[in-house]
Amino acid sequence: MNPPLGRVLSRRLFPLSLLLLVLVSLGAPCAYFLVQTRELHKQAAQIAQQFARKAEKQAAQQPVLWWYDTLKLVEHFRKIQQQQDILAVEVLRRQRNQFQGISTSQELKLALREGLWAKADIKLDQHKHGEVWVAISMTTVRRYTLFLLLAFFGLGSVLASLLYMLPMRVVLGAQCQIDSLLGELRGTQRHLEELNLDLEEKVKTRSLELSTAYDELQEKERSLRLLSAQMMTLQEEERRGIARELHDSAGQALTAIRIHLQLIPQQLAQPKRVEEIVEQTITMTDQTLQEIRHAVMMLSSSVLDDFGLKVALERACEDLSERSKLDVYTELEALPEVLSQGAENACYRLVQEAFTNISRHADASEVTLRVYDVEDTLHIEITDDGVGFDVAQVKRGHRGVRGMRERVALLGGEFSLTSKRGGGTQIHLFFPF
Repeated sequence: MNPPLGRVLSRRLFPLSLLLLVLVSLGAPCAYFLVQTRELHKQAAQIAQQFARKAEKQAAQQPVLWWYDTLKLVEHFRKIQQQQDILAVEVLRRQRNQFQGISTSQELKLALREGLWAKADIKLDQHKHGEVWVAISMTTVRRYTLFLLLAFFGLGSVLASLLYMLPMRVVLGAQCQIDSLLGELRGTQRHLEELNLDLEEKVKTRSLELSTAYDELQEKERSLRLLSAQMMTLQEEERRGIARELHDSAGQALTAIRIHLQLIPQQLAQPKRVEEIVEQTITMTDQTLQEIRHAVMMLSSSVLDDFGLKVALERACEDLSERSKLDVYTELEALPEVLSQGAENACYRLVQEAFTNISRHADASEVTLRVYDVEDTLHIEITDDGVGFDVAQVKRGHRGVRGMRERVALLGGEFSLTSKRGGGTQIHLFFPF
């Protein structure tokens, strides 16, 4: 296989060598053939003109019988054939707008196949009476042309071979020397690389290990500080939210119960009024107990610990429906088992927070919870048909939404909030497994 430089030069030289072979082989033979063919045609045309002139004289002397005297002229020209390589002489006369020949000799077939024809018209009083066709042999021309073709093909082959081989020989020799020098250079380079490889690899590996360890340490330290701060903030906000909820609901309810109990001694004279007060007190007590249970549920996730995320979400939906009298629709697919306890707890708390915001602010009649996984990502969608709000204002400072966003970010997920006034609200959470 030729080296790359040899292949490139071969692709350049081969067309040139082939072109030189074609030009040398065909140039001179074709020129000789064309010149000789033109000379033979001129010679045949002259003979045809001579015959036509004699035929015209016969026609002038004997306008009726001139055709029969042309037989003598044909015999005369047959004698000339042996001297000038004439294969055939054909005389055609015009009769009723058709030409009729006088010669049907065997030489005519040979002339049609191998001869070069020339024509002359027989005219009398500017009228065409016939035609003279003369066929002259091209055997000698073809023979010499073939001989020249073979000779010049051999010459062209020699020249083309020299044009191809001489540069290739020089270039291939130079290519071999270049390859030898390059091989020695590569060997020296490999030797130097082997000498320095161990030390360089050790230094590089050690530096990379130190740099990686330092970066990991700094990243862990930053993550730990950020996580601690965020967890403390979230816990504090949860505590304040639960305290505010207990104060707003249970505290007010207990105050109302106390007032009702104080009214009972004053209304002993009216038994029906006492009975009404007692029933109202019992109703408020039940509502207070329900609010306290809800607060305890917000603080503790025993359902999640005992039965898993799917059952805990179903219980949360039931609790929202009972407390707020909402139509809650759920679409919970089989949740993946690869979720960690922390991830399940965060998902549960996020849904609780969203339900709390809906029950307090949305003024909705329907709520839909969808949980599904797509390509190793857990999706949670919470949609309501409430009054909606301006998302831009919420992004600037709403603590509940900010807390949900931070919880999602701690788990490496994404938080999406979509809402408009009068068009409901949709929360979309993404958690990678």
